[in-house]
Amino acid sequence: MSDYNLRELEEIIAAGEDKLEEFADLINEAFEEGLEANDGLRIGAWTEEERDEVMARYNHLCAVAEALRERVDYLRAELDEANAAMADAYEVDLQEAIEDYLDEGGELDEEGQPTDKDLLADVFRRMQDSRLENGQ
Repeated sequence: MSDYNLRELEEIIAAGEDKLEEFADLINEAFEEGLEANDGLRIGAWTEEERDEVMARYNHLCAVAEALRERVDYLRAELDEANAAMADAYEVDLQEAIEDYLDEGGELDEEGQPTDKDLLADVFRRMQDSRLENGQ
């Protein structure tokens, strides 16, 4: 998945979270209206049909919110998986770049880290450019 697609997915998730907040407000309003309908039914201010309509609206909003929550959770899991795969791929690429760096005369410090960060960056960039040219 490209960085563009990941950013787009992050935006979709954020929009879903915003929509869930809106649904929470609507659900609370519908719930309060349902309570009012139950009280109104007892004193004759509401008909049973009106109360049933309010409760159906409440149940529908809850179902839509639940479906949206499931979709957002699924997309978040997909995003997390893609980010983890990218991190793993980066680690593999970095190790390959360090091997090429050593082949070009680069040295490691006592902790096993490259001492010439500029050379490592150059090797890494060339490796990535080569992959792009080869369509990988």
